[in-house]
Amino acid sequence: MIKAACCLSTIISLLLCVDAGAASAPVRVNIGVASVSSSALSLWVAKEQGTFAKHGVDAELILIRGGSTLVASLMTGEIHTAFTSGVSVLGAAAQGVDVKMLTSR
Repeated sequence: MIKAACCLSTIISLLLCVDAGAASAPVRVNIGVASVSSSALSLWVAKEQGTFAKHGVDAELILIRGGSTLVASLMTGEIHTAFTSGVSVLGAAAQGVDVKMLTSR
């Protein structure tokens, strides 16, 4: 399934469900970010502070400028989840793409 998220707390809560106590290798997750903005800053800080690694998630943050390009990257499977606005996700859904959007306020 293709997932898109509009809120950092939603992304982190999904990723932190991984059992960090397991002896296996960390789970690799590619997170696409559509822009460098104050709303996405907390995602970068979490990566730099080691929050993902602490919970057994090897998160790779990838800047893909433009929401439509980011949604296209989700469709290819190279990006597992995205931090973007709802406009690009809703536009893709209107064109028949099977996407899921999680949001909070």
